[in-house]
Amino acid sequence: MRRLLLTVLAISSLSAGLSYAQPSYVDWLDGYVSIDGLPRSLGVNLKFQPPKGWTEQQARRPHIVKMYSSKNTAKLSLLVTDNVTFFSRNEFLDMYDEMSDFVLDMIKGDYPNSSPVLLSKKIFTVDKYPFFAYKVNMTMTGYGQSMRMASKYYYTFYEDKVITIIGMSAASDWSDFLESWFDAVVCSLVFTDQYKK
Repeated sequence: MRRLLLTVLAISSLSAGLSYAQPSYVDWLDGYVSIDGLPRSLGVNLKFQPPKGWTEQQARRPHIVKMYSSKNTAKLSLLVTDNVTFFSRNEFLDMYDEMSDFVLDMIKGDYPNSSPVLLSKKIFTVDKYPFFAYKVNMTMTGYGQSMRMASKYYYTFYEDKVITIIGMSAASDWSDFLESWFDAVVCSLVFTDQYKK
């Protein structure tokens, strides 16, 4: 079962306490955006608040449903991918201790020569769904140049889908505020179908 979960997350990533207090940065979020009905949403009905003042970008990879960029190097992506089976919330939580190495391997697969380093990890709950969050630093190399990058990866399972949110920027642009901004976007998620009568 655990090996299967890691395989599912690997496929997903190639396409691109249990309580957590809502950050106080809600004034820095735009109005709600729904992904319901979008072709890349794969039937997932959720809405979220993107960062205020950021520009929506055209997604380049097939599983990126929404992508935003700031005026500097910061980017935010929301991905939805199919899962091969259904995992309960408890089964998902059982994977927490094993996920750290997987996340680093996934980043190495997506960004060869990146040398990722895990800085922190935590579990929190958004709209009754558990999320794993991993903060990672890495060095990106290419075309004879290198850049230090900071990122935060968020994962959850929703029915038979994997939802991934990635916040990333150059390390020189990263700050506690930017990290909290990413957290606030994730905490704004609403899984709309669970409220239908």
